Amino acid sequence: MHADRPLFASTVGGFPRNGPHRELERAITAHRADPDDPDAAAALADTAGRLNASPVARATAAGLESVPVGTFSFGDRMLDAAVLCGALGPGPGAGAPGPAGLPAWLGDYLDARERRPMRRWFGTPLEYAVPALDPGRPLAADPGFLLDQVRAARRLHAPARAVLMGPATFLALAEDAPLHRLAELVGVHRRILDALAGTGVRWVQYDEPILAAAGAPAAAPGALRRLVEHAHGRGLRVLVNTFRGDAARAVGALAGVGADAVGLDLVTSGLPELRPLPERTLVAAGVIDALSPWRTDLDAALGLLAPIAATRPVAASTSAPLVHLPWSVAAEEPSARLRPRLAYAAEKVAEAVDLGRALHYPGAKRRPEFLRSRRARA
Repeated sequence: MHADRPLFASTVGGFPRNGPHRELERAITAHRADPDDPDAAAALADTAGRLNASPVARATAAGLESVPVGTFSFGDRMLDAAVLCGALGPGPGAGAPGPAGLPAWLGDYLDARERRPMRRWFGTPLEYAVPALDPGRPLAADPGFLLDQVRAARRLHAPARAVLMGPATFLALAEDAPLHRLAELVGVHRRILDALAGTGVRWVQYDEPILAAAGAPAAAPGALRRLVEHAHGRGLRVLVNTFRGDAARAVGALAGVGADAVGLDLVTSGLPELRPLPERTLVAAGVIDALSPWRTDLDAALGLLAPIAATRPVAASTSAPLVHLPWSVAAEEPSARLRPRLAYAAEKVAEAVDLGRALHYPGAKRRPEFLRSRRARA
């Protein structure tokens, strides 16, 4: 076992968006049907507030040691990133919020969600709207929506980690892949990091799945390195999260970035050679399948984590954000035969917590999720 306990022992990449009873989708539909209806706007604002806070509170109560914050979405990670860099909506400082406190950019956001071309997100069933960056519109930091989520998590005393879409992934997936704007976007992200440091949060997460894909932009590691250095100067630690690709390719790209932690999808491509990474780098090991509705074989997952823990800090994590799954088995109505075998987002969080505890406190190996995992396979 590595001599030092890791900075955190368990985490997940992100949470589902729609709500346990698909209430976000219904609230958005009602608001779109009559944007001037104050009751529909208020219902959407209330639903969004609850769906932002609820998974953070539940994950914190479950014992997750690092909780991703800023993963609430009105529907689309790429459009969220476009808002964050001032590429969508009226832009930062453009005026008062919309009705019932909804974001001023929400109308443009939902229009783009309906009208822009859709593509699959890294081979998953999830689709995203392809944003188009106006070449005549400068990028500008607009982190208000993210900061609101971080402050709400801080009020809940969550061990919050602010999540952002990595600049290389965002540009590579945008219309016409305008990677020539990478330096400009890095400058915007520096200002976002400055704003996050002012909230008191201590961790940020950059999702850069493009680093695990073939043909990743050659400039991506250098851009990340500049952001990591800036974050460190503001007292922030950085997790760079990769998923749905070749973990060995991701390790090679991240070896010189200087991140405090890297997230690797060990479900999709298995355990890569980790020696290119500095020994102090924490590995958030994605041994829990974020796309699968079935319970994890926790004994097998622990066996995969143990040799990593012998040489470096390691935390149990999911292979990707949990956006592909329903909230919890309790909110669904599976058959009595299937229920013990299923694990949705809430159950995956519990699996990560139990794996982290079992790994670093061996006496905890027979915690409830391990027992459920064994019974599901019996």
